[in-house]
Amino acid sequence: MLVFVDGYDASGDSKYYRYEYEKTYKIIAPKWSFKDMVANPIIYQISFLKKTKEEKTCYNTIISNTIIQT
Repeated sequence: MLVFVDGYDASGDSKYYRYEYEKTYKIIAPKWSFKDMVANPIIYQISFLKKTKEEKTCYNTIISNTIIQT
């Protein structure tokens, strides 16, 4: 990822600029299945049930944790 920022103050009053950012990215599970494996430890049985919600695609957002100053 590359971000270019050009800071300019026409009045000349500003000496420093502080930048914060957040980035969101998409995660797609590479070996996803339409079924969940459910174990029953009482009778030692494993069943495969259809998933009740789609969890193949997820999103994560990261907020900047450093000070970027120019």
